[in-house]
Amino acid sequence: MNEARQLAIVDDHELVREGLRALLESRGMTEWAIAYVGDSVEDALSCRLDCVLLDVELGPDQPDVAVNCRTIREAGADVRFETEAEPVFGTDGAVTGVQVGADTIDADLVVAATGAPGKVARMLGAERDPNEPYGLAIRSYVESPRHDDAMIEACLTIKDEHGTWVPGYGWMFPCGDGTVNIGVGALSTMKGFKKLNLNTMIDSYRRVVEPEWEL
Repeated sequence: MNEARQLAIVDDHELVREGLRALLESRGMTEWAIAYVGDSVEDALSCRLDCVLLDVELGPDQPDVAVNCRTIREAGADVRFETEAEPVFGTDGAVTGVQVGADTIDADLVVAATGAPGKVARMLGAERDPNEPYGLAIRSYVESPRHDDAMIEACLTIKDEHGTWVPGYGWMFPCGDGTVNIGVGALSTMKGFKKLNLNTMIDSYRRVVEPEWEL
């Protein structure tokens, strides 16, 4: 029997880490064993690994993107920025790697972290049901003395830059690391959804919560 390949999950948010762990375990991926789950690139790379699911932009108490990328490069990873990658399919329809420019990179496991809409998702056969609503969201991280609050906050009274009510919500998610995750989302059921500017909407929401959260 072949030895299970080793995988690490590195992210500064426990909810994300445990969600990925649960997803992998629920899929019965017996050929992969989770060797490390945490928020330290250095600790992860101390294990013998075949794959790392890594958030390169970790929290403020962790090394920055450049340092993380240099660390994983030194460990043998091929890191490429501003480069489009597309899935490569085998004769059975399974993804066998990625095409990056003129290079074909074979891989036993390919993670497409591109979001639900988009070219890669369509190539993989994911099609949105036009009869179902969908949502778009934007988030950011800001410093706040309430970073270690025990509860998240949700706001269901959201307006766009014109003062129009938006069917969606805003959130404040304490991260426990000196920052909070602030974000807004909207549903496609609203009139003029395609013209909605999420950047201005999150700015408007920030002005609403700024005094209470001391942003």
